[in-house]
Amino acid sequence: MEELIALCNRYLVGAAAVVFLPEYLRIADTYRLIAYGLVLVLATIFMPRGIVELAGRLRRRRGAAGG
Repeated sequence: MEELIALCNRYLVGAAAVVFLPEYLRIADTYRLIAYGLVLVLATIFMPRGIVELAGRLRRRRGAAGG
């Protein structure tokens, strides 16, 4: 059951990023699509398993360093 919840969270966070990122980039209207594409490419390269997996790794690293 926990795996199902984690999987749903992963998809929800990714979908929210794809939906809301263009709205945040409206400030730079001229370069909005270039910036959006660059963010997606970098996220694909550096976070192939998604934002939730990256957060989990950072949490585990912080836990291992702290104790």
